[in-house]
Amino acid sequence: MLLTGAMRVLVISPDRNHGLRLPEKPIFPLLGPLVVAGLFDRARHEVRFFDETVEAIDFDRPADLACLTAMTATAPRAYEIAREFRRRGVRTIMGGIHASFCPEEAASHCDTVVVGEAEQVFPQILADLEAGRPRRIYGSLQTRPDLQAMASPRYDLVRRRAYFLGSVSETRRGCPYDCEFCTVKNMFGRRVRDRDIDEAIDAIERMVAVTGRHVFFADDDFTAQWRQATAFCRRLIERCLRIDWICQSDIKVTDHPELLELMARSGCGGMFIGYESLQPEAGLKKLGRATDLRRSLLERTRILKRHGLAIQGGFVFGWDHDTPDVFDRTLDFIFDAGLDFIQASALTPFPGTELRDRLLAEGRVTHPATSDVTEWARYNFVQVVIRPARMGQEELQEGVLRVWRTFYSGRNVAARLLRNTPRCFRGKPARDALTQAAMKTMFDINYHRMVRNIDRSYKSFC
Repeated sequence: MLLTGAMRVLVISPDRNHGLRLPEKPIFPLLGPLVVAGLFDRARHEVRFFDETVEAIDFDRPADLACLTAMTATAPRAYEIAREFRRRGVRTIMGGIHASFCPEEAASHCDTVVVGEAEQVFPQILADLEAGRPRRIYGSLQTRPDLQAMASPRYDLVRRRAYFLGSVSETRRGCPYDCEFCTVKNMFGRRVRDRDIDEAIDAIERMVAVTGRHVFFADDDFTAQWRQATAFCRRLIERCLRIDWICQSDIKVTDHPELLELMARSGCGGMFIGYESLQPEAGLKKLGRATDLRRSLLERTRILKRHGLAIQGGFVFGWDHDTPDVFDRTLDFIFDAGLDFIQASALTPFPGTELRDRLLAEGRVTHPATSDVTEWARYNFVQVVIRPARMGQEELQEGVLRVWRTFYSGRNVAARLLRNTPRCFRGKPARDALTQAAMKTMFDINYHRMVRNIDRSYKSFC
């Protein structure tokens, strides 16, 4: 098919709830599809964005090109969408983390696959489309684009009120750690690439003018380059850009008190901390993560709380060292630390990870998706797809769900509301305090609904 002149383009993020009920209102839109939408020339291409999590895809809308992204759990739905567009004569392109690690599989369901970060190959893709000579696969995980002078994501295409946070930005890509279970290092590299600070803040300023002042930084670890993060926060303060923001961080940020102080002063209200396992010797050290055993995770968490930061803790269950008592021990820690939100995940062998290679070799992946791609839908962090070493598979499944169920019970949600609301007013203007208290409450209620939905239906998908 020859695509010339003004193209009608649909950029599509498949339903993140497909096959598994997640929060009724997503926290934020995915950044990747918005970046892809920004790579098209506004003067020549008509671009429409569909996030199927919040709106139905209009398959009847006239289109020349459909660009899809896919995480592993959404890959089966992405393939369905691609097939429907191809049936209607629309050319399809698929990228994202799953297609990057399974390009041949993805190429059997769509016309063209992008491996790695789209910026490095998109000009060539557009040129080949216009010349009528598009290739099946573009890109590589061995080369990565420079982040300076990035195209602006198309925030204007987002239905902002469909999310808690309509603003998603990034200041860097890559992660220096070498975790066996994580895809980030192989997708974006272990060398952290930073954006120019003023350029990144200029982009944020343009973004919040469209989407509002509540921002999520999608960096895999905002504080990994602590000197750069310190300079970034200091510059935010100097430029008087008033935003309320959250990020992802490593617990070792507590080694840098100046950075923590500047984060709080520049508008940081909370962070996601990947605790992963409460056994540093058996867990994080094995994963290649440097650990400081001089101070406990509990002490470090309390340092973060003293800076007024809301903490969402991420915990992974199913490590080879986990025994059935790990769930109660983790819940004890969660409540002792006073965490505001949690994410409880089953250890999942994603494509592109050393964990998957090891567990496949050991014959411990129960749903490998090697012959049935619909099994990828189970790779959603909640469903168990492995045989754990020191407990039964059903024991692991029930334990993960019990952690969710206990933390987000109606009683515990109400207790956090009564405890946390007065804390939001300490040292803050009334308007900011009310906003923070309302956001915390809405997040908690949203997760409570999610857990109720999963709890009612999980046996049908386990």
